[in-house]
Amino acid sequence: EEDKRYVELVSKLDALSPLKTLARGYTIIEKEGKIANKAEQLKIGDKVQIRLEDGTAQSEIIDVKMNKN
Repeated sequence: EEDKRYVELVSKLDALSPLKTLARGYTIIEKEGKIANKAEQLKIGDKVQIRLEDGTAQSEIIDVKMNKN
């Protein structure tokens, strides 16, 4: 019973892992070592690091468009 609960919890944590997100084709964008998850955090000329499943890429922001919500 205890082992089953442990496996259940580990499975839930694994599903929430950022690495699993990358494996599904998403990326993580970091600016100055912090995750940028909103367009408003970026401006033209910012240097960012894009984290992919198998590595990273350096990029420079050339345009930012905000959603009209």
